[in-house]
Amino acid sequence: MNIECAIIEFKGSRLVVALPDSSYVRPGVGDDLIKRLQPHYPALPIMLVTDEPGAVPVYAHFQAAAVAILAQLDLASLDLETIDLDLPAYDDTELPF
Repeated sequence: MNIECAIIEFKGSRLVVALPDSSYVRPGVGDDLIKRLQPHYPALPIMLVTDEPGAVPVYAHFQAAAVAILAQLDLASLDLETIDLDLPAYDDTELPF
């Protein structure tokens, strides 16, 4: 599964905006998707967003703040990268040998 994501800065804090299919932008499956994305963005909060008409536009573990962030976010201007969740997250830690 491929998900388009971008790291943004909002009021001095960095976070990830992920653009999955709108069916993932809700509790339950959204929580599972956030868990799968977390190894790709360790220590950054993740916000799921959709611009599909009629869908709930945002889901995150910080829901109230996510709605406020979305109101000021221009989705068209995001510098997106595609994350393939079927591949392991890149690990840049130095090998012990």
